[in-house]
Amino acid sequence: MSVTDAKVQVQGTNEVATAKVSVGGVAGKHLTLSWGLVDALQGNESQDEIVLKRYVTTRKVVTTTETVKIPLSRAVSPLLVHFVLYAPDGSYLASTTRRTSAKAPRPLLTGRRLGGSDVRASRAGLSRSSSPTSRDRLGC
Repeated sequence: MSVTDAKVQVQGTNEVATAKVSVGGVAGKHLTLSWGLVDALQGNESQDEIVLKRYVTTRKVVTTTETVKIPLSRAVSPLLVHFVLYAPDGSYLASTTRRTSAKAPRPLLTGRRLGGSDVRASRAGLSRSSSPTSRDRLGC
């Protein structure tokens, strides 16, 4: 299970964010992909996460590209778009983050869920202990 390769491009009056999502390997698991915006200057969520798609896994690993449109009018300050894949119990499996505009600073963290303690640890130059792998979370 992975969420990778986040990209953002301006198309008309929107910024279009995409991420590559790979799910599968264990059949019958219900996963949820959510997305949200993070204030790049303060490191906190600028909106609650929104469910983008729900998956039921199969033994075969399937890779898709998921897309979100963000109106340019929302970008009053530099933002990061964050895609997160959750396990059936709501625990974190994988994520990716990308800047929504060229003037935004680099993402604070990549490949981890952005939460208050993660952001504080990143700013302090600390790393948090590694989380269990996707297969560990799914009980494989």
